Amino acid sequence: MSWIVKRIQEDDFGCEERPDDAKVKVLVTLADENGQERLIRVEDDWLYANGIDEGSSWPEGEIIDGRSIVAFGDGRSAKD
Repeated sequence: MSWIVKRIQEDDFGCEERPDDAKVKVLVTLADENGQERLIRVEDDWLYANGIDEGSSWPEGEIIDGRSIVAFGDGRSAKD
């Protein structure tokens, strides 16, 4: 199954501020060909380094820090 980046938005820290040493993260909405959507949180630098922007195809099976970067709401991951 392929995923397309539908939207990239700044992560909201609510009333807490992001720690100075924390990397900037964004929320990415992915959509598949059936219209299903998934919301994931990734480092903004990683998106830039991989040339990913809205409308881009999501790299299939992309792994960061030994875990799948795609996390589903029910606790599964793309790696499962």
